[in-house]
Amino acid sequence: MIRTALLSLPALTMAVIAFALFVVGKSVPVQSARVYGGTSEAVDRVALRLLLNEEYQGVVARLPGKAVRVQLKTPTESLDWSGVSDDSGTLEALFVLKSPSSQSYELEVSAGQPLRALARGRVTLSRKHWVGEGQAHGSWASNGPTPGLQVRVAPERGTFAAPFPDELRILVQRDGKPVPGASVSVQLDGAKLLAPVSATDARGRSSAHIAPFEHVVSATVEVNADGETGRFHRRLAIRVGAIHVERTGNKLTIRSPVPRERAFLSLLSLQQREFGAVVRLRADDAGGAVGSVSLPSVSGPLWAAVSSEADSQSMGFVAWPLHSSEPLEAPFNWDLRDHLLLNGASAARDESVRRRFRAKALAGGFSLVAGLLGWVLFLFGAKRAESRLREHMERSSLESDSATRTAPVQSLGFWGWLAMFLCFGLGFFLFALIGMMNMG
Repeated sequence: MIRTALLSLPALTMAVIAFALFVVGKSVPVQSARVYGGTSEAVDRVALRLLLNEEYQGVVARLPGKAVRVQLKTPTESLDWSGVSDDSGTLEALFVLKSPSSQSYELEVSAGQPLRALARGRVTLSRKHWVGEGQAHGSWASNGPTPGLQVRVAPERGTFAAPFPDELRILVQRDGKPVPGASVSVQLDGAKLLAPVSATDARGRSSAHIAPFEHVVSATVEVNADGETGRFHRRLAIRVGAIHVERTGNKLTIRSPVPRERAFLSLLSLQQREFGAVVRLRADDAGGAVGSVSLPSVSGPLWAAVSSEADSQSMGFVAWPLHSSEPLEAPFNWDLRDHLLLNGASAARDESVRRRFRAKALAGGFSLVAGLLGWVLFLFGAKRAESRLREHMERSSLESDSATRTAPVQSLGFWGWLAMFLCFGLGFFLFALIGMMNMG
C-alpha cells in the first residue's frame, strides 16, 4: 500500500496543480461597473448612469442584458433600485430622497447569483467642484468699439450645430442704449438664412433664423437707423458633430447629423443631475437620426447634455439650454459633463489577481504537503521494512526464544500518525480549491 501511495502521489500532485492553475486560477473575464452622475451635496434626487463592462485580456466590452441591483444609503435612509442593462450595457437609475443628502452617500452596484459587487464606495462631490468643471460657451460678440451704431450678436443657445437651424440674436445699441427700428441685413458664408430679418424692436433686438451647412460659418450683419450705420463681421461658433436638442413643451427631440442607434441624455440644473435617459434613434429623411423623450416635471433653468458616448466624452458633446434667458443676457450653453463617481474596474482586476494568487498558493501548499507526505511515507516504509527484516532474522536464529518469535507487528507509531495528518492536509487544500471554484 505504501508503495502504491508513493507511486501515485506525484501524479496526484501534478493533477491538483493543473486543476489549480488551469481551472480555479485561470484568467476569466472581469465584470465591473462605472457610475456617472452629478453632485452629491444637498440633493433631493440622485440620477445615475451605470455603464457595465467586461474586461478580458485587455479587451473591454459592454455587458448587455445584465440584471443589477443598486443600493444607496444616506445617514437617514436606505434605498434599493434594480434594472437590466440595455444592448449598450447602460442603465439609468433614479433615487428620490425623502430628505436632501448632506455631503455624500454610500453606493453599491451588484449583480449575479449570489450577488457580487461590481462597484462600491462613498460618493462625495461638492456642488462647487461639480459646477466648476463645467465651461460656459456663448456670449455677446462684437467688433469692438466703433463709431456709429454698435452691433452685437450671439447664438440663441450658445452655439450652432450643423445642419440644424437655430436663432442668431442681434443687438443694436448707441452709446450703450438700445436702438429701436433699425433695419438689419444679414449675409452668411457657410450657412443659410431661413427667413427675412426684421427691424430691431423697442429693446434694440432682432434675430436671424439660420441653418449652418458647413463647420466654418461667418456672418456679416449691417444695420441702419436714421442714416447712421453699424457693421459686424465674424465667425460663428459651430460645434462639429454635435447632436441637437430641441424642446417642445415637455418633449425633447434629439437629432443627430449622422446615423446613430442611440444618444445619451442628461438633464441638468444648477442644483443637481435631474434625469438621464438612453434615447433610441431612428433614421430620418436627411440622412441622420432622430428620437424623442419626455421630460420630467422639473422647474428652473435646465440644460440637456447630450452625447453619442455613455461617458459624455464624445467630441460633439453639448449641453443645450432648455430655458429662455432675458433678452439682454448673454445666452450660453454649459459643457458640464457627467462626473465619474465610482469605477469598480480597478477593484475587480485586483480581486482577479488575488484569486489567481490564492489558487497558486493553495497549489503550492498542496505540493509542499505532498512532498512531506512522500518523505514520511518513505521513512515509514523503511521503518516497517527494517522491523520486518529484524523479526524475520530473529525467527530464523536458533538463539531466539519463543517469546521473541511471537512478537507482534509494530503499530503505526509516530511516522504513521504523521502520514495520516499530512493526508488530512492534502484534503484541506483540495477542498479549498474546489470551494474557490464553486464561489466563482
